[in-house]
Amino acid sequence: MCNEKMEWTLNLLRTIDRIPKKYFDHMTGTDGLFEVRVEVGNNIFRIFAFFDKGNLIVFIIVR
Repeated sequence: MCNEKMEWTLNLLRTIDRIPKKYFDHMTGTDGLFEVRVEVGNNIFRIFAFFDKGNLIVFIIVR
């Protein structure tokens, strides 16, 4: 379930221009760092991202 939800959320980043703030938001106090949020049950996974020359770069950590 977690992988499916994560893939669904990351697919939003690939397919729509205006991503809802619930899933993608600028991190306060940073210069260009964004957070992708994935909620699965009671857990919230945070994935960090930034823009480089207009391209969105997403950090995914697999454990």
